[in-house]
Amino acid sequence: MSDTVDIHGDEVVSAKTLDFGLLRRLLPYARRHWPAFARSLLVLAGVLACELATGWLWKRAIDGPATDALNAGVAEGAAIDPSIRAAFLWIVAAYLGFVVVKTLLSYAEVAVLGRTGQLVVHDLRRDVFRHIARLDVNWFDGRPTGSLVTRVTSDVENLSEMFTSGLVVIVFDLLKIVVIIAVLFWLSAKLALLTLLATPVLIGVSLLFRGGAREAFRLVRARASRQSGYLQEVLSGVRVVQAFGREDRVRGRYDELQHDTYRAALRALLLFALFFPTISLAEALYKGGALWAFGGEVESGAMTLGEFLQFWMYLYVLLAPIRELGERYNVLQAAFASAERLFQILDTKPRVTAPADPVSADRITAGHVRFEHVSFHYTEGVPVLRDVSFEIPPGHTVALVGATGAGKSTIVDLLLRFRDPVAGRVTIDGTALDRFDPSDLRRHFGLVMQEDYLFHGTLRENLVMDREEVDEESLAIALEASRAGEVVA
Repeated sequence: MSDTVDIHGDEVVSAKTLDFGLLRRLLPYARRHWPAFARSLLVLAGVLACELATGWLWKRAIDGPATDALNAGVAEGAAIDPSIRAAFLWIVAAYLGFVVVKTLLSYAEVAVLGRTGQLVVHDLRRDVFRHIARLDVNWFDGRPTGSLVTRVTSDVENLSEMFTSGLVVIVFDLLKIVVIIAVLFWLSAKLALLTLLATPVLIGVSLLFRGGAREAFRLVRARASRQSGYLQEVLSGVRVVQAFGREDRVRGRYDELQHDTYRAALRALLLFALFFPTISLAEALYKGGALWAFGGEVESGAMTLGEFLQFWMYLYVLLAPIRELGERYNVLQAAFASAERLFQILDTKPRVTAPADPVSADRITAGHVRFEHVSFHYTEGVPVLRDVSFEIPPGHTVALVGATGAGKSTIVDLLLRFRDPVAGRVTIDGTALDRFDPSDLRRHFGLVMQEDYLFHGTLRENLVMDREEVDEESLAIALEASRAGEVVA
């Protein structure tokens, strides 16, 4: 059976329930910030220590000063002994101290885990954007801009949740379950054994919905991406939409995509809605059985009232990670669905690359261009250029004239190495273009685009495009040569 499922277009993702391959690829991003993760684990350990300490203090208070005061009151009918009162006050003070420490550690847990997740997101978003910027122009041709924006923003943000409320917390929750069970065995092996026998049932219920969770989240991401892509297209071409009176058609299409996204999100929400009542019912039955067993132990004298209360409080500590295990797992599923989409991009290799030993483009002096038996196609079997040969001597001006789709823009793309020929070669001053680093080569060209595009910022920033070598004098010369000086002024 195939491990992949095609949801929409290029949205091909793994159908494995827990993809360890994806996890292995994500872990290096976590290893870069292992001190932050170590601090997170220490904070979580501190919270657990406070929970254990408060349970122990309740046991000491019930079996110590509270019992002593009760016995003294029954026996003598007198005021409580000052030593008993002092012991009780010390326990109360210690309890309040641990509560305050736990509160501070809970704040630190959110802050440290949140910062750790953002560190990972920072690195991943940077790597994805840098990789996208290096990909070939033809890779962008068939992909909606909105879909790519969703991957760099929302999908990366899902991974932030994985590293804040997902992976680290799951690892610690599993450790917490082991520690609490060990403590319960130390308190009462008999009751701990009963607890241990019922625990797998709770875990099974918690993970019952894991099969549909990942598929639901995967579908939500794919549908949202498709919707964002269409929105981006409509906003970019809003003048065309209005000029041809296509508003109703566009609204109808967007409503269809929105409805698809709504249905996918509703499915995921229904899984959550079914999960929480089910786990609550299982917990109620679990607690009821435990209460019946504990009551028998107290009645027989095998367990004091303080020990019962301590055991009961630790039982609540045990149930918390079990109850949240399904939710944490759902966070992982959403993160894996997003990670699959991000690694689709990171696994895409650019076809136009620099050679191992590139020739410096500074050797271009005359600018003699030759196309030698060049052929090119975008789609196999549908040629755009076929055995094209011509040359442009230095100092000459050449105009390419032809019908739409004749290959004029393709020739410019080949000259700037946005694409490489399928056959033949393009040379400049006798050197084939594939011997140059594309970025180095393009520094020696001036390109006036067919369609104007301005980035957000000043006009000067758009003209200079962050090139440090462009000073005011060279900019003025360029404006005068392009006859744009008056327009800019």
